[in-house]
Amino acid sequence: MRKPFQDTELLEKIADYLNVQYRYAELDEKPLIQANAAFNAVATLRTLPFDQLSQLHQATLELDNAQLTQLVAQIAPDQPILAKLLMEKIENFELQQIFDWLQAAMQDNEP
Repeated sequence: MRKPFQDTELLEKIADYLNVQYRYAELDEKPLIQANAAFNAVATLRTLPFDQLSQLHQATLELDNAQLTQLVAQIAPDQPILAKLLMEKIENFELQQIFDWLQAAMQDNEP
């Protein structure tokens, strides 16, 4: 084998030398949110109390994943699809998308 190693080639060599077979997990090609195309994050965020939106907004501004995760956990019982979507965005470091949604939701939801 020559450098740079290709993943598949390396795994094939390991399998040959160790006489192993790999089992790959099946990937769900349609995440929960994509499967529910009618879901609208901004509209759902607008249903939350302004205080909750404000806390989410502040945690997003501070890039505080731990705080965001706690706040999303509070939303989960009432809004499981929204919570799942927000957690996906947090885990993928897509905080700008969350920020944009919150900005749009807060425009019409100020006290």
